[in-house]
Amino acid sequence: CANLFPACWGAHVRGCQHQRLPAFPSTKQAVAASFLTSHCLCLETYPSWSIINPTMREGTRLPQERSFGVIPIRREGNRVLFLLIQHRAGHWAFPKGHASIGETDLEAALRELREETGIQQVRLIPGLVVEEKYIKPVWGQPEARAEKTVRYFVGWVDDPSVRLQLAEVQAYRWLPYHEARALITFEQSRAVLDQVARALGIL
Repeated sequence: CANLFPACWGAHVRGCQHQRLPAFPSTKQAVAASFLTSHCLCLETYPSWSIINPTMREGTRLPQERSFGVIPIRREGNRVLFLLIQHRAGHWAFPKGHASIGETDLEAALRELREETGIQQVRLIPGLVVEEKYIKPVWGQPEARAEKTVRYFVGWVDDPSVRLQLAEVQAYRWLPYHEARALITFEQSRAVLDQVARALGIL
């Protein structure tokens, strides 16, 4: 895979001879991921797709997806609380979604916030924008993968009332940093929370 993939990540790759790696079956990234996970000696110890560089060959990349959201925060006494929502799939994260045709990043983020939480008024913090990236399955294509980027704006909310979009969201919590971090499902979202907490002087 050192020849087929420009980089498998980590020192465990160096020195791998790939003795049982047969002819490369396809240039499609999804097939490559499944194939290498099954056949590459490097991946026996670290069999996670996430260690593979998204760039397979020059000019060939995973499909790209983008979503946009707002991280709502509010003050309760001396504490800063973060709004988390539990999606129907079960994971806890921040409000987000895809842009509609013609929407800017910010317009999409604010619309998704309104739709998923009912929050209409938010005072955005100028210049505070954070992103998370991860590899995800492609809907309806179990073997395919896409690289997703989520851009979050951050804003203060005065009214803590939340009206959930029940078709997509099943629960919500306003939580201080440490409790929010413990509840968030995915590490990428915890990293986003950490960035915001540092910007707010919580960390």
